[in-house]
Amino acid sequence: MKQVLNRKKLTLGRVTNIALGAIAGSAAILASCSYWYNSYERKPSPSVHVTSTPRSMRATLISAGLAPDVLCAAGLTTQQVTTVVGAGREFLTDHLGDVETANASFAEASTDVNRLERLAQQGKATEQDRTDLGTARTSLASAVTARESALAAVFNAATESLTANQKALIQQFQANRGQSVPLKYRGTSRTDAEWVRLRDAVSNQAIATRRGEDLDGTSAQILSDANTAETVRAAAAVAGLTDVRAAWQSAAEPPP
Repeated sequence: MKQVLNRKKLTLGRVTNIALGAIAGSAAILASCSYWYNSYERKPSPSVHVTSTPRSMRATLISAGLAPDVLCAAGLTTQQVTTVVGAGREFLTDHLGDVETANASFAEASTDVNRLERLAQQGKATEQDRTDLGTARTSLASAVTARESALAAVFNAATESLTANQKALIQQFQANRGQSVPLKYRGTSRTDAEWVRLRDAVSNQAIATRRGEDLDGTSAQILSDANTAETVRAAAAVAGLTDVRAAWQSAAEPPP
């Protein structure tokens, strides 16, 4: 009986030692992880270096409302396009980083708002999430303003040689880029309902032409009203888009 008890005590002692060793090892691992985690967290984030590339410059010029089709529809000559794009490229040589920083802040703020709004819509948001959502929306509004300001600076520098009317027309075409109608119609301000009617009329015209049928009277009148002198001028200008695109691409490239 004593031998049995001694064996049990020996076994229990070994198990206890193993458990204590495991606990000590785990504590060491956790301490090590904590050290490296805290060390990593204390490291400052490296600064982001923005490299000016032809692609990033072209994308920024387009975002600023200076796309070749917009400049063409606004009636700019190839020489004017060359001047505008060249001035914009020169400005971005020193200020592209400002735009890229504004874009990054906008993207980060948008991501935060979208994530928190999804949680709220799914009923999974905590009280802290709801508070953070309000803060995130404020940050997004500030980021939008900063991005618009950065792009406006590009536009102003690029279009310095143009008249006020030319600048306003370019901005009007740019503002209507999202409208699903031919480019010649985008140089005019319309209400949402007017855009819908015009889009439907354009679609009806395409269907009637495809079927060899006459266009209905309502659609014909809408298109007649839309085909103003300005629209006809824009349509004629767009006919030269190939030359304008070539001038735009050449001016957007940095000098060798």
